[in-house]
Amino acid sequence: MAEINIVKQLQSVKNNKYRDFMAKLVPNIDKSHVMGVRAAEIKNLAKSLKNSPNDAEKFMHTLPHFWLEENLLHAVLITQIKDYKQCLDEMKLFLPHIDNWAVSDTMISRTRLRNAFAGYYDDLRCQIAEWLKSRHAYTIRFAIGLLMNFFLENEHFQKQDFAMVAKVKHQDYYVKMMVAWYFATALSQRYDETLDFLQQEKTDDWTFNKIIQKALESYRLNNEQKTILRKIKINCN
Repeated sequence: MAEINIVKQLQSVKNNKYRDFMAKLVPNIDKSHVMGVRAAEIKNLAKSLKNSPNDAEKFMHTLPHFWLEENLLHAVLITQIKDYKQCLDEMKLFLPHIDNWAVSDTMISRTRLRNAFAGYYDDLRCQIAEWLKSRHAYTIRFAIGLLMNFFLENEHFQKQDFAMVAKVKHQDYYVKMMVAWYFATALSQRYDETLDFLQQEKTDDWTFNKIIQKALESYRLNNEQKTILRKIKINCN
């Protein structure tokens, strides 16, 4: 079977208008590294590569990639891996090369990863704790995203998870926004214990107010809960 040229496959479905749209969503990526391939096309290519595992493996082990879409495809391919150890090994290999939120967040899919993670939550929590110690912004963002999607709403949640996230002091905008997203989601799922924790262990003022802002946008909180949140918002003027 002839080797698949993955870059050519991506280029065959690129769209210049969509490229402009994507370039605005990931402003820290130079536009010259963006093709403009829609997520559905990337997912379709990832599915087709299931029939060409050698091509997929070669692609995933040829790093770094040049195109944003190559990185997005790589992230989707990792989420298709059903074996926990293999999935984790590929994550470890790829994480240092992630340079934007879109790729990081593609790799935290609860729907696609739940089969690989089933039965390994204790080990995964230990790995997340290690990733949270990283200096690399998108490794930290990814780790918080996993805690949010796989531990927050189920029986695997532990109160120490809140402390792990609150201890993150990285000043990158996309890390701080993920901290805010995590606690805002926690407020919508575990309101009382999350509120109690935030009032005792406040993050920095900017992040705290972002948590409140995002929580107020949630349809899962009632008016009484939102009134309380408005009262504790920090006046930074």
